[in-house]
Amino acid sequence: MSLNPEKSKSEFAKIMTAACVRRGYLEKLHAGTTPVTKTGDYSDVKVIDAVGQEIPWNQVSRIDQNEMKLLITGVVNRIHTFLARTIFSATKDTLFNRALGRSAAPWTKTWDERKYLPDFLMPPKEEMKNGDNFLKMMTSSQLGLRKRNSAHILPKAKVHSRHKGDRTLNL
Repeated sequence: MSLNPEKSKSEFAKIMTAACVRRGYLEKLHAGTTPVTKTGDYSDVKVIDAVGQEIPWNQVSRIDQNEMKLLITGVVNRIHTFLARTIFSATKDTLFNRALGRSAAPWTKTWDERKYLPDFLMPPKEEMKNGDNFLKMMTSSQLGLRKRNSAHILPKAKVHSRHKGDRTLNL
């Protein structure tokens, strides 16, 4: 599988999502019967539990803690493997790239184009008012900063590049 340079970020994000999130435990959670709604917002759908409690569909937890753990553990393991076999791989993993093209890429053909989220993981706007800076609110340990020669610097990470050998990046 080769990525078009013009669309590589979008294609990479979609293929990574299909391979690491969609194709996993989420499929098992997605399987089953979807209830019928006449209102369109499911306010007319209720679940009756084992003790006879009637719960409106919009208030029903659809995933329990064990299922969430299975889902997240699987996603983390898949992302770790995906990154290790793609952008953090010291060599080109041709077999893995072919498998991605065969098993993950076809799923993404009908997906919407990706959207850049400028506020992703950023603090709410209220916290940024009055000159407050998110980085000022965080402690050095929360940011992963370490002190060297009395100056705070960011930790360094070793990144393997398949084209230029090893390189060091500031995180």
